[in-house]
Amino acid sequence: MPAFLSLAIRTVSRLVRVIVPIAIAGACLWLVSLRLEGFSFALFLSEAKTVPLICWAGALAATYLSFWALGRYDALAHRHFETNVPVPRARFAGSSAVAISQTLGFGLFTGTLVRWRLIPGLSLGAALRITSFAAVTFLFGLAAELSLTALILPGSGISAWVGALGLCAVTAGLAVVFLHPTLDLARWHIRLPSLPALSAIGFWTVLDTVAAALALFILMPANSDITFIQLFPAYLAALGVALISGTPGGVGPFELMLLTLLPTGDPAQVLSGIIAFRLVYFAIPALIAGSALLRRPHKTFRRRRSDLRPPAALPHERSRSETAVLRQSDGKILFDRGDSIALIETAQVSVGLFDPLTGRFDRSLQMLTDRARATNRVACLYKCGPRSAVRARHFGWQVQRIAREAILSPARFDLNGSTCRQLRRKLRHAEKAGIDGVEVAHGLPFDLMERLDLEWQQSHGRPQGLTMGRYDPGYVSTQRVFLAWQGENLIGFITFHASDREWCLDLMRVPPEAPDGTAHLLVCKAIEAARANGIPRLSLAALPDHALCRWLKPGLRQFKTAFAPYWQPLYLAAPDAGSLALAAADIARAVHAPGEVPMLSAGARAEVAVEQNEFALPRAL
Repeated sequence: MPAFLSLAIRTVSRLVRVIVPIAIAGACLWLVSLRLEGFSFALFLSEAKTVPLICWAGALAATYLSFWALGRYDALAHRHFETNVPVPRARFAGSSAVAISQTLGFGLFTGTLVRWRLIPGLSLGAALRITSFAAVTFLFGLAAELSLTALILPGSGISAWVGALGLCAVTAGLAVVFLHPTLDLARWHIRLPSLPALSAIGFWTVLDTVAAALALFILMPANSDITFIQLFPAYLAALGVALISGTPGGVGPFELMLLTLLPTGDPAQVLSGIIAFRLVYFAIPALIAGSALLRRPHKTFRRRRSDLRPPAALPHERSRSETAVLRQSDGKILFDRGDSIALIETAQVSVGLFDPLTGRFDRSLQMLTDRARATNRVACLYKCGPRSAVRARHFGWQVQRIAREAILSPARFDLNGSTCRQLRRKLRHAEKAGIDGVEVAHGLPFDLMERLDLEWQQSHGRPQGLTMGRYDPGYVSTQRVFLAWQGENLIGFITFHASDREWCLDLMRVPPEAPDGTAHLLVCKAIEAARANGIPRLSLAALPDHALCRWLKPGLRQFKTAFAPYWQPLYLAAPDAGSLALAAADIARAVHAPGEVPMLSAGARAEVAVEQNEFALPRAL
């Protein structure tokens, strides 16, 4: 396309974006004028005099409450994008941006510039993202509120069918947010707001709009017969139409919609109330925000030093070796002044894995809660032990048993005991088939192991994620690996997370056609190696602890039972019942629909030892 033609198209497009809203405003004002007879500024002054002074004060108070709520949208947006902007500054910038943009119009442009001006250090692109987030989520909350209002309030002037359809659309939107928390649009990777964020948006939207509608209602002339129940749904619809139209200040569409939905009110009285409302709710906040723009901005805010450390900082003497799964789950270590806990963040939940790594339990719990709040998530402890569950319940958290972990003591494991009869039979089958189990630390046959992994996936389906490891050469090379050979053929392998205090079974890739007892032989080899290395505890990992899973996975349960383990209960804990339910649902979603396996390169593997020294945490307690 020629350069001049491209320039012409862009110019016309910009003119259309400016002219169309102005044309809409003019057309709507013309339609409003058709419904007014003899309205003049003098009539407005006479109607305004009928409003008592206390009502003007009440309208100002309601306006303050509305803008106080408006600032909360920006606080949520900054948490979503993790800008680390102080909350008071984010709220003030958001309220000021709304005050200016609702008066001048072209909200995306003006709102972005105001936020950029009031928060030095915030890039223009970040300001645009904050503005877009606040605008889109507010419209979503407004749609939900308007739909519920149409269904709940009789005689609202909005059809109940419209409310029902709107509510269905909102519900579908929430389902999309939960099931597909990220959207890939061309080159953009968009993380959608979390359900906790949308819940907060819904609350602040109700508070904001109720306060704004109350200000409008208070400023209606004293002899007006319009009730708040009639005015509120009409105000919501008018506000939505005004925002979508993009006209400066919503002038035109806002007035036309209110006059249409308030047929019982005198048009002149309604318009007088709207003008008074625009003075209190638009002009005064815009003047205050404008004065803030003229002042010298505060100094650039300081970004907080990150309290997140890479998985390489895991102490090797930790009690739970399974925390090494952080390397595959984009996990981090939440750390602050000697307290630390393994952290995985799903779309809705900040998941504290197992028990705290170091420090005090109460401080780790508070640290996890603060992290969840700072990122618009809910906090939970996942697969924590009985002691942590009791402590969490002591702090008022809701606790639910979710799994049982098979635990062995390598030093006390006795293959000749009466409880291991089935295991001995399995081992005899493996020995007759000529299976040889060996541990390999270097020179792993990655090509053969990948082939076995693909065969396993063909029979078992796509591997699950989150706290369940998935095959990757870089990942398994950081583990203890045991291979099963039948002659020169590799027929299976298992891997263990390893620390000085525990080994934990992770991958088990033994295809169905492998001789009976192959996996049992490999685990016995691992128990022997753990005993030789002085490891006090060996975990065969956990199984879901409810009747349905016991019925769905009898083979895996039977396999682990053959080693006569001690079954330790594991728990899910969250601050309240709602958070507990959301955490359970989102963790299940993340387990069954994991993302791509992050590839740990050879260079990264070589750096693990270096990073462990550089970021090493205090010794685990």
